[in-house]
Amino acid sequence: GQHPAALPGLYGFAQLVLLFIYLNQNRLYGFLRRHEDRVWFVTIILQCHTFLTGVIYVIQWVSMWTLWDVYTSEDWLLM
Repeated sequence: GQHPAALPGLYGFAQLVLLFIYLNQNRLYGFLRRHEDRVWFVTIILQCHTFLTGVIYVIQWVSMWTLWDVYTSEDWLLM
């Protein structure tokens, strides 16, 4: 809350990471499909992918809601 100038950068960073994840998702799944015999390897990679995607979603939404709180006026009525 002390550095509101960093919020747009954080939101942009989250958007770029999500774009990178979505653009390379089919490539990752194809790679994992070729290595189906290594169940532990595939499981660890999928868990890391899911964790990273979830953390980036949380960063995206927290920065978006904080941006709305910082840059909207106090008398704006949300219905």
